[in-house]
Amino acid sequence: MKPEGEKMSERMTHDTEAVRRGTDRTQQVQGLLDLAGELQGLLLPVKPAAVARRRLHDELVAEARRRYPGRGARLFQQYRRMILIVAAAIGSLASIVGVIVAVTQRNRHARSTHAA
Repeated sequence: MKPEGEKMSERMTHDTEAVRRGTDRTQQVQGLLDLAGELQGLLLPVKPAAVARRRLHDELVAEARRRYPGRGARLFQQYRRMILIVAAAIGSLASIVGVIVAVTQRNRHARSTHAA
């Protein structure tokens, strides 16, 4: 077993090393932030021409189609099915509402005939 004084000395050495490493990292990060600031001051924002934007868009779309062939068709089929299901649900709901309205109207007509 190590004497308490030796343990304490080891802890202090370890802590000193950790602080030094932290200081080194802080200086490194600060250097990178300074460099980023200098670059930001040198670089001017550029707005690409409409032709260049359109060409880039077309190239990206072509590349996506090349990498993932048929994906657009599958997405369309998925949405198409969902649209059909929603339309069927709306149709069913409209049918139920129609039946409720018809029954309500018939009951009102029957009451008004008996009351008269």
